[in-house]
Amino acid sequence: MYSIKTFNSIGDVPRNQWNALAAGHSCACSCEFWEVLEASGLNDFCYQHALIYDESDSPVALASFYTLTTDIAIFSTGWVKDTLGFIRKVFPDFLKFRMLECGTPITMNRPFIAKEGSNEGEILSCLEKTLSGIAKKQGAFVVAIRDIEPRSIHLEPHLKSLNYHVVASLPNTHMDITWATPDEYLLSIKSHYRRL
Repeated sequence: MYSIKTFNSIGDVPRNQWNALAAGHSCACSCEFWEVLEASGLNDFCYQHALIYDESDSPVALASFYTLTTDIAIFSTGWVKDTLGFIRKVFPDFLKFRMLECGTPITMNRPFIAKEGSNEGEILSCLEKTLSGIAKKQGAFVVAIRDIEPRSIHLEPHLKSLNYHVVASLPNTHMDITWATPDEYLLSIKSHYRRL
């Protein structure tokens, strides 16, 4: 059985616990990434973070999520866009709603990071209960667990069992980066050219 603790800012999370779980994963999981993102003032995002603990109160997973205002008609054009502009002079929030997204808003990544050997299905169930509760409190109309990278495709059956619908995202690119630093990357290029 897992328990979850949420934080209203990345600055509030126990940094040692977070970093221990994030080690070896994308830099989009790091405290530093979220500090920059929170400070950026991107749209009207309201960020929260979670650590998930096992029965012995050891951290086994982390996740980040945020609420934002979404415009259903974001891709409208022509007369539809013009009509919406007119309507929104009187009703500024027409066809806009609050949404809660789990993941990162600017990059493709795993929706949560779990310690190896943890039960990801149970962690996802625990996380989903928390997300649903937060969505209800904040008036979010939709909960999305976003941009699941190819290595996380095994989570789809768990998401479906929790009544989520899997939908295609906007086109995106996922690259497996094997270099830990930019210098390692540059050295690998030089090495490659030397072999030619």
